[in-house]
Amino acid sequence: MNLYKTTHDGKSLSNNSGRSGRLSGLAWFAFLSLLVLTAWSAPTFAQRPRDERAPRPTTTTTTTTTTIADTQTGNPVVIGTSAQTVQIPGKLNVGNGRMEVMSSAIGGGVLATNLYIRQLNQTGSPAHLCWKVAPDGVQGLLLTTCTTSQSSLRYKTDLQPFMGGLDLITRLKPYNFAWKTGGAREIGLIAEDVNEVEPLLTFRNSKDEIEGVKYENLNVVFINAFKEQQAQIDELRKMVKTQQDLLKQQAQQIDWLKKLASP
Repeated sequence: MNLYKTTHDGKSLSNNSGRSGRLSGLAWFAFLSLLVLTAWSAPTFAQRPRDERAPRPTTTTTTTTTTIADTQTGNPVVIGTSAQTVQIPGKLNVGNGRMEVMSSAIGGGVLATNLYIRQLNQTGSPAHLCWKVAPDGVQGLLLTTCTTSQSSLRYKTDLQPFMGGLDLITRLKPYNFAWKTGGAREIGLIAEDVNEVEPLLTFRNSKDEIEGVKYENLNVVFINAFKEQQAQIDELRKMVKTQQDLLKQQAQQIDWLKKLASP
């Protein structure tokens, strides 16, 4: 590892071109004595503190950036120790923008092109995770809990009944399709179609384009559809009961007429 730093201009020592005098014997003696005293008082490399003899990290400083690197490819660059805390007050950029740690109006976080999780070791949780367009100006989707996970009235205002049910379900069109990336087959809905039926069931990206379906919100539609179907079932039961009572009365009348007609 090498230490690179900027050099400083200095004035070189030179003889006056107009003078060529020689040092006197006394001047030479004083000059040699000064050299001996300087060499005697200066510590050797072995006598220097170990901190001064330790290799330095390669640091290249300019007016705008500071680079810490190892001149040998493949060697890890370590900042601090396990007992220390590394603080970066500003924005952290990793991999030429593939991952950034930034601040924002809602507290900031990590912005990445892809999110990979090697393994989840903890047991499952009833809370769901969803994506939504970041509300704080960050150009990306925000990973957050779904609306079904935070259902307390503390988080809600402007309550209005939602009546969509069977009328919405009958207009939705499920498809069997293949993903353009990878070619895996899947079943699901088309976000553009769902948006025409009920915009509240879809979400948009940072470009205001229809991006996906809020499948978790379909549960609310199913609840209304179940209620409507149950109401229809109850109505049919009443109709059947009425028809059964009518048939029973007709059967009694027929029996009475038979008795009158018998000799």
